[in-house]
Amino acid sequence: MVQFHPARTYEDFIVGLAPEPTQGGLAFEVRAGDLVRASLAAQRARQEGERWHTLIIDEINRGDLGRVLGEAIYLFEPGELDREVALAHELPALGGRRFGLDPGLLVLGTRNTADRSIARMDLAIRRRFAFLEMWPDLEPVRAQGDELAVACFKDCLETFTEYCDDEALRLVPGHSYFLDLPLERSPKGRRARIAHRLRYELLPLLREYIEGRLVGSGTSQVQGLVDRIESELAAQVEG
Repeated sequence: MVQFHPARTYEDFIVGLAPEPTQGGLAFEVRAGDLVRASLAAQRARQEGERWHTLIIDEINRGDLGRVLGEAIYLFEPGELDREVALAHELPALGGRRFGLDPGLLVLGTRNTADRSIARMDLAIRRRFAFLEMWPDLEPVRAQGDELAVACFKDCLETFTEYCDDEALRLVPGHSYFLDLPLERSPKGRRARIAHRLRYELLPLLREYIEGRLVGSGTSQVQGLVDRIESELAAQVEG
């Protein structure tokens, strides 16, 4: 797994020169980036009998994908599996400059559609990936067995789906806000930890939506949601 951010470069992800201390001072060596290392790992995995190796790119839309991928964008074009490109530098692990993605490599990118500070993905990049939208899931919330989390999550989903337009619906908070993470934690004290997350993580987010008029015609209903969650939390304290 790797994470993209505005400073991620071609040299980080594909191939580049990196400084290396030597007895005579400083030298530069060619280093494989994340994608090349993942492809080589996929090749080794197949030789050992595994079918797939996966590279997960978290926050993929935070990087400048055109600059990060460079000529390697060609490798993601649908069609032939044996496409190759000439890299900017020779790599001993590749035996030269020619590089192609191993057929056993899966590349998964994640992004948060609620992050409006990031520009939309370049269409040239977008058409080279398949997209799957993940709706917030009630099941993991229900599985942890806390009624407060389930009630607030259901109220949140119902409010957004009933009163918000399609654009605002992309801002619906995900189920992680209602989970006691990590999931393997002891149930002891779970209610207090969930209440803490709702009070200091979920409610500030919803208030920001309201203050910024980000939920459009659903603003008053989302404010009502905030009021109901606050009442639930106050009742927990009194109880």
